[in-house]
Amino acid sequence: MGRVPAAILLGALLIGCEAPPPETPRLDDEGPPDVVGTWAGEVEEDGLRYKLLLTIDHLEQGADAGKTAYTGGLDCTGTLTYEGADRRVLSFREDLHGSPNCADGRIDVRLRSDGRLGWTWYRSDADRVPDARATLDRE
Repeated sequence: MGRVPAAILLGALLIGCEAPPPETPRLDDEGPPDVVGTWAGEVEEDGLRYKLLLTIDHLEQGADAGKTAYTGGLDCTGTLTYEGADRRVLSFREDLHGSPNCADGRIDVRLRSDGRLGWTWYRSDADRVPDARATLDRE
């Protein structure tokens, strides 16, 4: 009976004992509960600045999720419908009412590591470049 070299035996043991790769954290459709609440900040859109008050009440896909209020140059109020999440980004459909300058669109939010909320607004779903941005603080 021949001897198996120790290096080959050790290599076979290590390969057989290799731990599976860690799973990538997944975000379910409920999204992170940390975003529920009221957020405020200043929006910048094409050189214009106005204030935003964003309230997220709950996250149920396809249901009313909250409201928005814009003041200081853009006087609109809106309702939000939660559309779901992709990784750590939550998407909402926004239906606005108010002045003729108010346009419906899509809002994406992401909770930042500093506890603030990154907010982007897109004029349409086909638009890949944000039309407006803000960093919001929890009220």
